Amino acid sequence: MQDDSDTLEAFGREVMRALSWSADNGPDWESFRTLFHPDARLVPAARPAAPIPVDTFIERMDAQRESGSLRDFQEQQVSLRVHRFGNVANLFQTFRTIVNHGEPGYGTSAMVWIRDEDTWKCITMAWDAQTNGKKIPEHYFTN
Repeated sequence: MQDDSDTLEAFGREVMRALSWSADNGPDWESFRTLFHPDARLVPAARPAAPIPVDTFIERMDAQRESGSLRDFQEQQVSLRVHRFGNVANLFQTFRTIVNHGEPGYGTSAMVWIRDEDTWKCITMAWDAQTNGKKIPEHYFTN
C-alpha cells in the first residue's frame, strides 16, 4: 500500500481551512463534512467529555457565528505529526486560533483517520486548548 502521508497532511490542513471564516467569507462546511466519516464524532475541549456528530458541531459553530459572538474565526496548523499503519492513521496537530481578531491562542487536536474504500475519512477528532495552567509542551510546536 502506498504511503499516504502527504494526503493525510493535506487533510489535516484542510480541516483547519474549512472551519475558518471571516466576516466576509463563511466557513466551508461542505468541504469540512467531506473529510469525516458519516458516523464520526468530535470531542470538544469542554469537560465532561461529550462526543458530538459533525452536524451538531457545525450547528453550534453556525449559531455562534449568526449571533455575532464569533464574527471571525481563524485556525491555522502550526505542526502536524502523522502515524500510519495499514488502514489507520493518527494525526496529532498543534494549531493557532484567533477569534474576532484577538490575541492568538494555541491548542492541540488528535484525529483518527480510517481508509475506507480507497478514501481516508476522519472517524474521530478531539482537541484541547492551552491555558495559563495548562501549557502545550514546546516539542509539540515542531514536526
